[in-house]
Amino acid sequence: MEKKSNGVRVILFPLPLQGCINPMLQLANILHSRGFSITVIHTRFNAPRASNHPLFTFLQIPDGLSESQIKDEPTSNVMSLLAQINVNAESPFRECLQKLLLEESERVSCLIDDCGWLFTQSVAESLNLPRLVLSTFKATLLNAYPILPRIRTKGYLPVSGKIVKWAPQLDVLAHRATGGFLTHNGWNSTLESICEGVPMISLPFVWDQLLNARFVSDVWRIGIHLEGRIERREIESAVIRLMVEPEGEQIRERVNALRDEVRRSVQRGGSSSRRKASMEKSNGLRVVLFPLPIQDCINPMFQLAKILQSRGFSITLLNARFVSDVWMVGLHLEGRIERNEIERVVRKLLLEPEGEVIRERMKLLGEKVGRSVKQNGSAYRSLEHLVDHISSL
Repeated sequence: MEKKSNGVRVILFPLPLQGCINPMLQLANILHSRGFSITVIHTRFNAPRASNHPLFTFLQIPDGLSESQIKDEPTSNVMSLLAQINVNAESPFRECLQKLLLEESERVSCLIDDCGWLFTQSVAESLNLPRLVLSTFKATLLNAYPILPRIRTKGYLPVSGKIVKWAPQLDVLAHRATGGFLTHNGWNSTLESICEGVPMISLPFVWDQLLNARFVSDVWRIGIHLEGRIERREIESAVIRLMVEPEGEQIRERVNALRDEVRRSVQRGGSSSRRKASMEKSNGLRVVLFPLPIQDCINPMFQLAKILQSRGFSITLLNARFVSDVWMVGLHLEGRIERNEIERVVRKLLLEPEGEVIRERMKLLGEKVGRSVKQNGSAYRSLEHLVDHISSL
């Protein structure tokens, strides 16, 4: 049963992506059931349907996008749109928040926004409003965050004045004035650098970046590895080696040769072109894709998905590795999309003893999740702690 109002209002500001809006509104429903009043600030782009939540207050702010940007296949360039919104929406958001704080009859407890907003922390701090962040990513993504403060304190990532919030990386790499690329060596960045013939200075942090960087420096020999040394003198030395010394000239020759090889592979008759053509013969199959939840992995995965879909494949995106290897409640095709492989996996899942074991695990996991959201369950207790925290702000 819904509780009476506790006289406290929470302001929510979801990122305008459905995967961010949905959990934010789910949280809003829970908070409202605990007596909080809810105000949702949102952009015009991908605005939530206020009619579905009549008990909430929805306030739209300008996002600076044109009608054509919103209507002409916005999903094809969504990251560019989000970057523009992050620039355009700061002032309208500040004005809206100031107005709420001045006019609101109820006490405003806090702002809850998405980690994809770049300006909300500074705005909230300037208004002395407590801020909480709702992150819909896995906790493992946070492994990449601790290095950022260290880089800033070393002076390599200034807070303002020397960098831009966002730039089209591929266009920058393709520019003739670009002589090198200091990169974490995510696979997307590595491929884009190779495709444009730009040598790299490698500063990997986590995941596949470590292996990619080693290939760049030691196998293909098209870059210089910082070996974790992020002191100013070390970076300066690497830049000089790459841009001025004979070693850099040899690196540029090798990366240009590799660039040419990659370009030949995607032309008609090339190795990549032949592989894509062979995939076309498997029309009518479903392909399961599992991108890591970072943009360098999501973008190329979606590009591949579009190619596959244009060839008649059905596409499913899910967290496959957790399903197969961690929770062990499913089977992983490991990229094998031949018909006989899929038939074999289906038989294994539905007919063989392994499938029975998997179904039993899934049943147990479902029961465990069900218990966690009931009163005194782990998820329930975490939620109660969150409600208590918001009430205390």
